[in-house]
Amino acid sequence: MRSWQDHPLYGLANEAYTQNQEAIIVLLAGIHGERMLDIGCGNGQFSQRCAEAIGSHEVYVIEIDEAKASEARERGIDCYCSDASNRLPFTDGYFDLIIANQVIEHVLDTDTMLGECHRVLGGNGVLVLSTPNLGALYQRALILFGRQPTNLHVSEVQVGNLLKGVEPSGHIHAFTVSALKDLLEYHKFSIQKLRGSGFYPFKGFLAETLARLFPGLAVFQTIRAKRV
Repeated sequence: MRSWQDHPLYGLANEAYTQNQEAIIVLLAGIHGERMLDIGCGNGQFSQRCAEAIGSHEVYVIEIDEAKASEARERGIDCYCSDASNRLPFTDGYFDLIIANQVIEHVLDTDTMLGECHRVLGGNGVLVLSTPNLGALYQRALILFGRQPTNLHVSEVQVGNLLKGVEPSGHIHAFTVSALKDLLEYHKFSIQKLRGSGFYPFKGFLAETLARLFPGLAVFQTIRAKRV
């Protein structure tokens, strides 16, 4: 099995991911809250940046990988090592903001995850959720030519596309923009803003511009939604 980091396209994908993180920071503008939860925090570094952006002094994170959870704890973050499909260990209405970046596509029970997000958010709470876009321009091109979308995994290796033989990221689900919006509305969230990031095969400023103009065709979709 080939490592994704060793693939020639990794650099392009990593740039898109960085642009995705910047899109999240942009969507945090105007949000101020004391308590924040980051689901799927990795090592907690980006969690801290988001907390600083909203002025949060009480930060909690959920991370399924124990090694990454330990890194987050070393940063002084209250971290729970758990699956996002499980009930969240917090009281109702506790948080002002929840961030879930590149997580929902890995979660077996998306309904439980979003139902729990709704439960632990306060009355004016905000959820910022980001995930790969199944309707991205490059994914549509792959399907047009009979290839497998790169974010819809069917094996322990990538098959049917240019990443053949590469280790996948463990996606269980893949969302178009319309599907993600409908799912959030089903779980009683009101969509406030949508922002796209990454626009294969383009890079840099051109990719950022195209993603803003055509978010439904961008590599990543990031939605800011309010609890209702």
